[in-house]
Amino acid sequence: VFEDLGTVFVDMAALEASPLQDILLNDLVDLLASCGLDHKASEALAWCQEEGAETIHDIIMSEEEEAFVEALDLKPIKRDRLLKALSQSTKEHRAPPPSVHQQFGPKVTSTAHAEQLLMS
Repeated sequence: VFEDLGTVFVDMAALEASPLQDILLNDLVDLLASCGLDHKASEALAWCQEEGAETIHDIIMSEEEEAFVEALDLKPIKRDRLLKALSQSTKEHRAPPPSVHQQFGPKVTSTAHAEQLLMS
């Protein structure tokens, strides 16, 4: 995926693509670009996948901002800038956003779960 913000390239073949990931990637690019870090989008998305974060809100609500920033291996000033941006996001995310699952449906965790959802 190429983005206008500094031409961010993310190897989506290596990552499982989904509509939720597209939303997360766009949000991450916006957040990172606000700090001059849009070139870190691929690493940020990979961290989110490893940790199970589907939104920036997930990072904030689980209080994983420090771990997220550390995973990007940033110099101190860039690190502080990103933490401040996440802190601003915290203020914007005090109330939980509408569930992303409301927009795309519930997350299916297994075939049995899918069958159960279809039956209800």
